[in-house]
Amino acid sequence: KEKEKEKEKEKEKEKRQQVKMAGHEVHLIIKSPSVQAQDFHLPQTPTWLTISELKEQLSSSFTTQPPVTAQRLIYGGKILQDNMSVGEVLAQRDLSTPQVFHLVISKQQPSAPEP
Repeated sequence: KEKEKEKEKEKEKEKRQQVKMAGHEVHLIIKSPSVQAQDFHLPQTPTWLTISELKEQLSSSFTTQPPVTAQRLIYGGKILQDNMSVGEVLAQRDLSTPQVFHLVISKQQPSAPEP
């Protein structure tokens, strides 16, 4: 099983490398029903960026600065996995047109009061 996991990770790395070599950038539009704000534009997002890295970027630059753990990015009705790259998500899409990701921000649970 571990060998299979290693092979899978290697394949992911290769995919990401191929996308990186392509050197594409895409205009992402982040829409969030959780926030009463205008759409957030990321005009030159590299396709090799992982979803995890994109969430980190959003936590520092999005209007409400949501923590990474509270973010869910959705594209085409599917929740995006952190280890995927933007290029993998948008494979076979026209990258010359803006692509829309939906950002759902879960409410943070208040921490339990200490006794």
